Amino acid sequence: YNPAHAGHLSLLHFLSLRHTTVYAIVGFNPSKVYPVSPSSRVLLLQKQLDKMGAKNVKAVMVKGLIWKWAKGMKVDVMYRGIRTWEQDGGAPR
Repeated sequence: YNPAHAGHLSLLHFLSLRHTTVYAIVGFNPSKVYPVSPSSRVLLLQKQLDKMGAKNVKAVMVKGLIWKWAKGMKVDVMYRGIRTWEQDGGAPR
């Protein structure tokens, strides 16, 4: 979500209709410098979610490995966006 666009919001809306709680994760690496801070991205995303009425979608900032955070939160299902199939698709590395 850098920045969140119509595709992100459409997917989050779709997921909000099918799940009780949806976490929209803004992952970040603390050793990187971002043009827009992760906390600002979370605030912007949450405003967009509130505007579209997605009350069960929560924008959350996560440092480090997102799967570890999800496991700690007892998340049952994860959805992940990809940049391109060549970059992010295929078999696990």
